[in-house]
Amino acid sequence: MNKSTQSLLYKHARQFLFYLINCNFYSDQRFDYLTSYSEYLNSHTDNAVIVKLLCEPEIYRYKIVKIYEQNYLVYLGSASEQICSILSVVISQHSRNEESIKHFYTNFDTSCSPYIISSALQFTFKTFLSQVLFLRAAKADLHAYSFLVALYNYVAQRYNPQIFSDANIDARILLRQNMARLLYDDYKIVAYNPLAPIPEDDKLLLFVSGTRESVSSQYSTLSKAIDFSSISCPAHKQLLKDYLWHSSPAFASKIGICVSAMRFFAYLHQLNAGQAFSIYHTNRSLSEAVLPGDCMAYVHHVAQQHSNSETIYRIIKRAKYVLDYGFEQGYAWIDQHSSYYLTSFTGFENTACPINDDDLRKLCSTMSFKSKENTLNYVLSGIVYLMITTSLRLSEILSLSCDCIHPTMKEREHVLRIQRKTSNGKHVDVPISSYTKDHLISVIQKTQTWRDDCLTSLCNNLFLKPAHRKQSYVQISTDDVRNFLTACCEDAGIPRYLPSNLRDTQITKAQEYRMRHDLSEMQQTIISGHTSINTDARHYVKLSLTDMLEATYGIIVGKVPVAGSVVDMYDSDNSQTVANQCGFCGTDSCESYSYLSCLMCSHFIATQSNIPFFEAEIARIDAKLKTETIPHTIEDLQNIKRLLIAYTAKLLELHEEVVV
Repeated sequence: MNKSTQSLLYKHARQFLFYLINCNFYSDQRFDYLTSYSEYLNSHTDNAVIVKLLCEPEIYRYKIVKIYEQNYLVYLGSASEQICSILSVVISQHSRNEESIKHFYTNFDTSCSPYIISSALQFTFKTFLSQVLFLRAAKADLHAYSFLVALYNYVAQRYNPQIFSDANIDARILLRQNMARLLYDDYKIVAYNPLAPIPEDDKLLLFVSGTRESVSSQYSTLSKAIDFSSISCPAHKQLLKDYLWHSSPAFASKIGICVSAMRFFAYLHQLNAGQAFSIYHTNRSLSEAVLPGDCMAYVHHVAQQHSNSETIYRIIKRAKYVLDYGFEQGYAWIDQHSSYYLTSFTGFENTACPINDDDLRKLCSTMSFKSKENTLNYVLSGIVYLMITTSLRLSEILSLSCDCIHPTMKEREHVLRIQRKTSNGKHVDVPISSYTKDHLISVIQKTQTWRDDCLTSLCNNLFLKPAHRKQSYVQISTDDVRNFLTACCEDAGIPRYLPSNLRDTQITKAQEYRMRHDLSEMQQTIISGHTSINTDARHYVKLSLTDMLEATYGIIVGKVPVAGSVVDMYDSDNSQTVANQCGFCGTDSCESYSYLSCLMCSHFIATQSNIPFFEAEIARIDAKLKTETIPHTIEDLQNIKRLLIAYTAKLLELHEEVVV
C-alpha cells in the first residue's frame, strides 16, 4: 500500500470509524462482520474507499485510542496484531500523543531493527537498546523516551517479568522515576560486574545484581546513576572508574565515595586552569599530578564551604580513600605524601537533633488528622509512627514485606522478621508492641486493594503506592516520607524536621530510658541496633542537662519554675548566703526566713560556685527520703529535690555557655 493510498484510507477511515464509535458499534472482533458487506458497499461508488479499507489485510494497524476523553485514530507500524494491541493500550494509558511518540509507534518495526518483535515475549534488553538508539537518531524529545519506558514496563508486568534477563538486569529498573530522563540524557545502562571491562562511557546507569534494598540507603530499583563527564582529565577519570569497578568496599559505599571524590578532582582542575587560587598550589609539568599542596588547598577549600566538622571530615576522607587506592595501584602521578594532608580534620561535633516533647505532640496530632485524608497519607503516617516507636531505620521500614509479622512462643507477643544493616544479610527478630502490630495490620488492610491490583513482585511489599501509569505501583521512597513529614511540620507550625530527627528522637529516648532504669550498655545496643554505644553518643543521642540529672538522681523534674536568678558570678560577702549556702539574697531585708521560701523567692541568686552546695542538699534530701514514712512529707521532700535539680540544671547550662 503506497503512501497516497494510505493517506486516503486514513482520511475516510477516520470518519467511518468515528461514526461506528458514536453508534457504539466499533470493536476489533466486528471487522469480519463488516467485510461481509463488501459486495454491497462496492456497488456504491461513494463507499469504494471504505470497502478497500475493510478488505485491507492489515486493517488491525488502525486503532482507536482514547486520550483525555477524546478518540483518535492511530496507525501502528507493526506487522503483529498482538504488538498493535499492546501499543494501543500503552498509548491510551500514557495519555500523550506528541509528534515524537507518533513517529515511534508508526515506525515501530523499523525502530527495533535489526531485531524483529512479533510477540510480547520477543521484547528484550537488546531490542530496548535498539529502540533507544532509534530515538536518539531521530532526536526525539523526553516524551518519546517516557513512552518507550512505559511500553516495556507494561510488557514486563503483563507478559514477561524477566524481560531483561538476556542482560542479567532486573526489570524493576524500569520503575525508576527518572528512567526516561536518564535515557534522554544519553546514559548507558550497564550491569555492574567487577570482572567485566570498565565501560568507556562517562554517563552510566549501573544495575547491581543482588544488592539489598535496605543497607544504609534505600534503592527501590537496584540501580544508581553516575556521571563522569564533569571530570576533564582522562587520568583522573580513569582512576575514579577503576576505584568504582575494582576497589573492595561495598558498591553502595564506593559509589558515594566516587561522587564525593569528583569534587576533589574538579577543584584540582580549577586550580590548574587558573579558575581558583590557593597559596598552597604550585605549577607543575603534569596537569594530572596530585601534590601535597593540592591536598592542603582542598582541605582549606572544604573548610570554607562547610561549617560542620563531621561533614568536612567525611568529604576529605573520601578523597583520601581514592588517592590511597590509586597510589597502591601504581598511579605514578600521585605523590606518596599527598594523602597525608587529607587527614587534618579529625574532630566531630554532635549533630543529633531530637524533637522535643511539645513539637512531637503537635506533629503526631497533625499527622493523625492528615492520615484521614487519603490512603497514601495513612500509609506515610504509619511509616513515621514506626520510626518513632521502633529502632528501625527508614530504609529498613520501607523494605518490610507483608509477612514480616511473626508470633513468638508467648501469648500476644510478636516480632518483625527483617534484615538489618548490622545483621550481615541474616534475618533478625525485632520485638514490637501490640499497638505497633495492630498498626501494621491496619496498613496492610488499607493497601490490600493496591496489592491485589499490582502485577509485579512489589505486591509483596508492605509500603507501596500507585505510579503514574494504570495498574503500575512503586515502592514508597525516602523522598515521599520526607515530603510528608515536612508538610506535617508546616501545618503544625513547628520547625521543619526530617526522618533523621525521628531516629535521633527514638534513640535519645532509649538512652534516657536506660539511664533512668540503670540498664547496661549492652542493653542500649540492643535497643538502638548499633554494635557500639559510641555510635549512639556521637551521631544520634543529644540529652539535655535536665534529662541527665533526672537519670542521675532518679526523679522526674518536669517543668519546675525557677523564680530566682542564675548568674556566673555575684559580688557579695558570705553574710548574704541563704539556703545552706546554695545562693545569695539579693535584698537587704526579708519578710520570710523559711528554707523553702528562699529558693522560691525572686531575689534569690545562684552562681556557679554554689553548684557543690546544691549537690550536697540533694544528697541530704535523698538520705531523708530513705527513712521517711509519712506520704505527705515524702511528697514535700520530692518537690524540694525537683527544685534543687532545676537550679542545678540552669547553673550547668550557664557553665557550658561560659566555657564555649
